[in-house]
Amino acid sequence: MLAWTIYSSFIGAALLLLLPRDGAHAARWLALVAALTGLGFGVAGAISLSPGQFQTLIDLPWIPSLGIHYHLAADGISLTLVLLTGLAAVLTFRVGLINLGLEGQLIAGALAALTISSGALPVPGLAIVPLTIAAGLVVGALSVIVVNALKARLNIDEAIVTIFLNVIMLVALQLLAGTPITGLPTIGALQALSMTNISDFPDWAQTLRYLGPLAAVIVCLFAFVLLRFTIWGLDIRAAGSNVVAARFAGVNVTLVRLRVAALSGMLIGLAGVGPVVGAGSGSAPTLTLGLGYAGIAVAFLAALEPIGVIPTAIFVAVLLAGIKAANQTLGVSLDLASVMIALLLVTALLAQTAVRYQMHTRQPSRSEVS
Repeated sequence: MLAWTIYSSFIGAALLLLLPRDGAHAARWLALVAALTGLGFGVAGAISLSPGQFQTLIDLPWIPSLGIHYHLAADGISLTLVLLTGLAAVLTFRVGLINLGLEGQLIAGALAALTISSGALPVPGLAIVPLTIAAGLVVGALSVIVVNALKARLNIDEAIVTIFLNVIMLVALQLLAGTPITGLPTIGALQALSMTNISDFPDWAQTLRYLGPLAAVIVCLFAFVLLRFTIWGLDIRAAGSNVVAARFAGVNVTLVRLRVAALSGMLIGLAGVGPVVGAGSGSAPTLTLGLGYAGIAVAFLAALEPIGVIPTAIFVAVLLAGIKAANQTLGVSLDLASVMIALLLVTALLAQTAVRYQMHTRQPSRSEVS
């Protein structure tokens, strides 16, 4: 069932190509139907999955002579994280903040949460769970707020700062885990953390696998309503479209960006908290690296629309899980995940460019025809 989230997207894209030039209204409705169809297949497929199990959805020979298979799988974990990082990327890009540091911010949120859940700080037993979640949210929010402040006060390019943040946090993660620093890890690589949750930490793994994706979908729908039907959403769209015009209209662009930075940072921090809370008592959390980069690809594939994040996140999560399954069963390198995410990102950018700068053939005049 989950495989049809991919097929419905391709079918919708093919039908859009067949529409006439003046079919803008029909194109919007067709895109909405395709997105909702993908969402329906995704929800139905997610309900049918058994939590805690890595499951192969499709494994068919494609080019038998070369040993190439068409392989799709689902792990029930990555979807929630990709939804949250994708939505966080949409919010920051829509307000005009080029945040490319989702990967580093996710790691920062996870490490902050693990500092509390491992008992490294003296925390009362009843407060350890809420403080673990709060630590991830606060550190995630601060990591984006600081970047926004550097841009607003010192006019420092936020894209460069966030890229450096990714490298710094990845190196710090490898140092804390005691693994050799050989370069940037591939998307989909697993990194076990050196600290473990305390022995009486509650085991929420099963609950998170069921309720995590549902909660993330609800947040995406709420963000869609916020952007489309509220004054604050209008301010966000104005600040992201034209800063000068927004300020002329009375919008406090600095305050709007600060609020969006805090909100998106909390979403990223929450994505980092998930693997820590889901590890359970006495277990060392394991992070799936590269989901921050996957979130950026999801944001552009969704055309920076919160409701579009839902089907595109399902598509990317299934794709990443399939590559993991191929790595385990066929020995395919995980570098393929990085290549696929890069191709998806380039494709999305080219598609948006083609839509914005449409090329039309010149119609001959009557004198030329005669």
